[in-house]
Amino acid sequence: MEETRGGSVMKKLGGKPQYIAMAMAVGLVISVALIMGILSLTVYRGKDPITMLNGVVLRDLQISQDVPKLTVDLNLSVKNPNKYAFTPTKSTAFLLYRGVMVGEVVIEVGEIAPGATKSVTVTLTILAERMQGNPVIHMDVAGGMVPFNTYTKISGKVKVFGVVGVTVISTGLCGFDIDQTGEEGHAEVKEDMRVTSVLMLISIILLLLSMTVYKKITPITTVDAVALRHIDMSRNVPEINMDVNMSVMNPNGVAFKYTHSTVLLVYRGVVVGEALIEAGVISKAATKTANVMLASNLADRLQGESELIMIHSDTLAGTLPFNIQIKISGRLFSLLKIFKFHADAVSTSSCHFDINVCSKTVREKHCTNE
Repeated sequence: MEETRGGSVMKKLGGKPQYIAMAMAVGLVISVALIMGILSLTVYRGKDPITMLNGVVLRDLQISQDVPKLTVDLNLSVKNPNKYAFTPTKSTAFLLYRGVMVGEVVIEVGEIAPGATKSVTVTLTILAERMQGNPVIHMDVAGGMVPFNTYTKISGKVKVFGVVGVTVISTGLCGFDIDQTGEEGHAEVKEDMRVTSVLMLISIILLLLSMTVYKKITPITTVDAVALRHIDMSRNVPEINMDVNMSVMNPNGVAFKYTHSTVLLVYRGVVVGEALIEAGVISKAATKTANVMLASNLADRLQGESELIMIHSDTLAGTLPFNIQIKISGRLFSLLKIFKFHADAVSTSSCHFDINVCSKTVREKHCTNE
């Protein structure tokens, strides 16, 4: 029964088992090739090596009337980020003076294992014929500072799965200056490599933070209430004591530390009372309240005849107009983990109100914030 069933299957497939085996083999090869292709384009994709200039050492410098003779050693490191060995085919280092190539040397790196880093030192010497006829070099030599650049180019191949060769290229550019000190032409190499790049990156980050998250916003001072504690009308000019309840909101993303802060009581443009606000700190996005007592003997502050006439007139009319002016000065502080950030900030507020002499109460309070 089984033989009959097997025979019927073979008959359906054409009766030729070798064709079936060939079809399965071709399918397997195609599947493997497809998987290898996907891997070579994703996980095992060829990546460019990373070249870094670790140091520049001045070996020789001779200053003459024609052109300077310069020899420097470049210490390079090449990192292979691939999962396969990197085999360089052509590697060169160039010495540039104001964009003109004045020296070159071949870099002998050798094969670099997967994920490994290899260091190499090459020597670059100025080719005198490349510098002749350039009038700028004499100006730089006379000024005591000669700028140079080094440009490295390392190209090679990595074999994906040991079969497909992928070409990868790594380039690097670095600038340095030769600073002449003394008549004999002693020089010191000043590198402007990774340190300069890091400082520029930090400056950009701090600038962006100062313009967005840490942008300075003026704290907001508000007079919440004014309460008349005491008013003495037994004399020609009244004496007044009052409580001022105020709040300061810090809308910034950093703490606000205030120091010099005052509250002034003003009668028709004349300061008749004042009080100091104790220094303190308001946390980021927080509000702090304070209560200040203002005391004023108007007779001591109103000395002019016109001022005395006004206070008598307002007293007889039953209403004394006053203004409260608040000024809070301080700085915004934050460590930002490593770097200290600070900026001056001043918050002001003005509030107008009237005192009803008969009822001895405060009425019609109008406040503005700046």
